[in-house]
Amino acid sequence: MTDYRQLAVEVLQQNGSHISDFQYQGYEIIDGKPVLEGLPATYTQEKEEAKTIKII
Repeated sequence: MTDYRQLAVEVLQQNGSHISDFQYQGYEIIDGKPVLEGLPATYTQEKEEAKTIKII
């Protein structure tokens, strides 16, 4: 099966390759949902209604 959807991220290496090795140092789980200033977003009435994962 092939995915023809538009890419969220496209990286082109100097050698012409599109292969990337994304890595992360850690993560943090935050109660609630931070406000995204100037961006459309969903919201919650109470902090307990959502959790947010912050990838570092």
